[in-house]
Amino acid sequence: MNNLATRLAKMPSDQRRATLANLPTHLAKAAQAERLQSLLINFNFLEGKISILTPQQLIEDYDLVLQPSLKIAEQTKSSLQLIKKAIRLSSNILTQYKDQLAPHLFARLLSYKEPAIGDLLAQAKQSQKEPWLRPLFPSLTTPGGRLIDTLAGHNTTIKAVALTADGRLAVSGTYDKILNVWDLEIGEKCLTLQGHDAAITSVAITPNGKKIISGSVDKTLKVWDLETGVEKLTLRGHHSLVTTVAVTPDSKWVISGSRDKSIKIWDLATGEELFTLTGHDAPVRSVAVTPNGKWVISGASDTNLKVWNLATGEELCTLTGHNSSVTTVAVTPDSKRVVSGSGFKVSDPDTGSLKVWNLEMGTEDFTIEGDGSAVMTVFIASNGEQVIASLENAAIKAWNLRTQEEVFTISEHGGQIAAITPDGKRALAASPDGSLKFLDLGVPEVYSTLTTQLGRIITTIAVTPDRKSIIFGTDDGTLKVWDLETYQEQFTLKNQSLSLSVLITPDGKQIIASSQDNTLKVWDWQTKKEQFTLTGHAGVILQIVATPDSSMAISGASDRTLVVWDLKTGKERFTLRGHDYSVNAVTVTPDGQRVISGSADKTLKFWDLQTGEELLTVQGFNVPVCSLTITPDGKQVIFGLEDGTIKLWSLEKLEEVFTVLGHADAVWALTVTPDGKQVVSGAYDKTLKVWDLATKELLASFVAEGSILCCETVLDGRTIISAESGRMHCLRLEEGGDE
Repeated sequence: MNNLATRLAKMPSDQRRATLANLPTHLAKAAQAERLQSLLINFNFLEGKISILTPQQLIEDYDLVLQPSLKIAEQTKSSLQLIKKAIRLSSNILTQYKDQLAPHLFARLLSYKEPAIGDLLAQAKQSQKEPWLRPLFPSLTTPGGRLIDTLAGHNTTIKAVALTADGRLAVSGTYDKILNVWDLEIGEKCLTLQGHDAAITSVAITPNGKKIISGSVDKTLKVWDLETGVEKLTLRGHHSLVTTVAVTPDSKWVISGSRDKSIKIWDLATGEELFTLTGHDAPVRSVAVTPNGKWVISGASDTNLKVWNLATGEELCTLTGHNSSVTTVAVTPDSKRVVSGSGFKVSDPDTGSLKVWNLEMGTEDFTIEGDGSAVMTVFIASNGEQVIASLENAAIKAWNLRTQEEVFTISEHGGQIAAITPDGKRALAASPDGSLKFLDLGVPEVYSTLTTQLGRIITTIAVTPDRKSIIFGTDDGTLKVWDLETYQEQFTLKNQSLSLSVLITPDGKQIIASSQDNTLKVWDWQTKKEQFTLTGHAGVILQIVATPDSSMAISGASDRTLVVWDLKTGKERFTLRGHDYSVNAVTVTPDGQRVISGSADKTLKFWDLQTGEELLTVQGFNVPVCSLTITPDGKQVIFGLEDGTIKLWSLEKLEEVFTVLGHADAVWALTVTPDGKQVVSGAYDKTLKVWDLATKELLASFVAEGSILCCETVLDGRTIISAESGRMHCLRLEEGGDE
């Protein structure tokens, strides 16, 4: 099948489409196992099918090899399933970016040594005819780990998620007033529901799987048909936002809690309000119905739980014991016990806990002390033996309800757990970027060797003058120096707190890093000993640069100032004042005479580095300046804006040369290649892009799993290091063709 690409190219479009759609099924039905397995590791087939059809249609082809009638070696089946899982992990990206198949296969499969996978990657590299970014080590989530799929379809934070009883469908609601219905088996969106006038706060699905109930900041609940997405009813009666919803086991009534401190019971058939339960002294945070349908349990910000008779509306008892808001409640399948979780108080942050209560006696059975983090949501597995809690710090913890022993802790999964399947084995995590991560809780995470060794969120990176080593800062204040030729750690320095900016002076003698306590620390590269702590800023330091002669450092901060420091004495030379908002970006001209700063006040300022005098202010931008860099010849400055725009200005004429709308979100990372021919940009839209400065054309791009926070060119200048959250990417710019 080596000439498949040629044959596909010669076909009429309708024939090509039909061939890509039907050929795998045809081969499976004809029991042509060898041809089928060859087809599924043929990169041209994979690329063709994704470009014309959908990733899901390609994913389904890999299930054909599992048919008993096909004689395929187990090792080959295993390799094909890894390829399938890799495509599924990237399906949300491949749907939008068809050109990302090759880089994503490399970034997910490069650590696997199976012959079939090696053959596929070799074909992928050989098939590239245009410049592309080839990952040099696996830096995206690898198949076979905890992550099953990423569901992308919301643009804002997800506030509520519910699952059908069989775990096949999920419903998510967000700040953007939209509900999405997802098919978890194929990882695709089925329906989008719109009708609320404000953010959605809560969602539930009836046990019979027929209706969705959503609660909103607009003070209403809406009832939707799950199959068609049609809005059936709007329930009005609350005087403040609806915070929580639950449905009775017979799917006939819905219970809602509100910030107005009340609980309302509604008839789902008619939309009639049946009665209102009052008694809490603060907003109701969570409600649950016992599986026997007899009681409602409510938790509120008054730190109490209340048990209500669902038939009469009578308050049966109040459960007291938490010392902060009761954020979540769940009931065991036998209706005998309730588990509640609490948040934390500012005055006493170590108050997050779980309590288990005896519903028949109205007494506390025991308390499960957590790690001090607020309990956001609690779930009980269908066997009634395990309680699973999602914590404010994004960790998941599970305990055995009988022995009270901790079963597992999962700390890295990409978001806040929002729903768990009834068997407690799978979960949906709401990520900050508006996506849902579908997770297998029973599978340990699989990391590449480098990712395992990093183990933290990378916040900043810098490269040594010889471009052979890199230093990066992490969210716990650690600074690590790595050899880029061996990918081995050289040494580690410990900062006081998270570093948002780090640099190595041009002479390679000093490392400088910012801390969240508004200070800079300076270390000697050779001795690894701290030389100075630089104090002077009244806000968080966002960027540091050094003069070409390594005599001075300049820092920009959220306090609206730049400070110029003497690196020999550790003393402040002077402070540059003039910006109205935070200084997001700083750079120095190659001659060391001028500093350029970009600010959230939507301006660029030019400063004389010898006198501290403000030379020029450039205005007229509609959004904040996020990033800055200068070409090696000092003739042009390039800056990235919050709206995704990249601008290039001439420093000789002080005028704009060109503008490109390069990204869909803020550009926070910019660097120029050593030869001055290309600029690399990274943005919150998860993309890294390489631009030709002469032609202004996009040369290549890479789409990551999270926002690109920083980037640098290393080694020969054609290798790019970039960071997103807990991952570091090492990408090689290749010309394509026979390279």
